[in-house]
Amino acid sequence: MTGLTLSQKTVVKRLEADMLSALQKTRDKIATGKASAALTRWFGANSTALANSVKGKVARMRSVLLKRTIKCLDGEKSRPAGTNAEALGYDTGLFDGGISESDRVARMLDDDDSIHIDPNFKSLPRTASGAASGWTGQDQLETLFHELSHIVLGTDDEKLDDNATTAYGGANARRLAVQSAARPQNNAENWGFFIEECGT
Repeated sequence: MTGLTLSQKTVVKRLEADMLSALQKTRDKIATGKASAALTRWFGANSTALANSVKGKVARMRSVLLKRTIKCLDGEKSRPAGTNAEALGYDTGLFDGGISESDRVARMLDDDDSIHIDPNFKSLPRTASGAASGWTGQDQLETLFHELSHIVLGTDDEKLDDNATTAYGGANARRLAVQSAARPQNNAENWGFFIEECGT
């Protein structure tokens, strides 16, 4: 955690422990068939194939968080005031299916991945509150899952059908899950909220 203040480090360290726990709970909930409503809410479907795919990707995210260092840096000095965080890593994630095994190993050994904590992060609530069906804004835990999905899975920030509105926030992430079968699975925000719902 480079360049973070002591209070930022304390927040991120606590959230890291919460992330590991939430990822394990999410994987377990999918494995026991208790994630159907959340799969439908955030990914627009709850088929066995989707559940297995999501479970594998959640396990991969947890494994990466356990086995390698993802730097958290202070991005407050260089990022716009209204932003929460930014992930820097491979555009296609650590495990892109089109790369060779040696490239995959090289990516896992590379330690350039980082999450920059931005100005608005400290003003976000720690976690979402209330029923997931009513979540609208973002929170610190969801933001870190969002950024982790960029690094590990190579997710993007997808747009709604208007092709202008990025699917940020709970309301837009749920809207995207209604509009498309594929885009929510590539949208970092949908991953963040799905894991937060299942894991907390």
